[in-house]
Amino acid sequence: KYMAALYAGLAVVVAACLVILSLAAGLPAHVVELDAVVLLLLHSRALVAARHRLAMIVPAILGAATLLAVTGVRADARAWPIVVGVAAVAAVLFFALERSLPEHRLLPHWGRVGDLLHTLTAAALIPVVLWLVNFYEFARTVH
Repeated sequence: KYMAALYAGLAVVVAACLVILSLAAGLPAHVVELDAVVLLLLHSRALVAARHRLAMIVPAILGAATLLAVTGVRADARAWPIVVGVAAVAAVLFFALERSLPEHRLLPHWGRVGDLLHTLTAAALIPVVLWLVNFYEFARTVH
């Protein structure tokens, strides 16, 4: 029960942060958000309880949806088909994966690829957050 409460509290904070990053203008904020969304989805693989997984998946879906909506609203008329196309392809891909994976078990090396991707996205979060807070520009201007 304590772990479920901790994950639920973390989910609320992460969801709020992802919405704020979606509304922020600029490429660094969107890169941080995409990295965090992928990291949350990859982290949910390691959790056993369904409520713990939901606490990681729901903020990731909310963050991806708000990023897509904000990108669509800010895009000009020529970019709308691209945004809608990306959303449609992602929806079809996720639906196809959802329908095919319960019947078949993945080979063990795909789990290892997921573990490596989880580590890489976690490690990549540090430099992109430093980019977001403008640390590199600060370090370059300090003499």
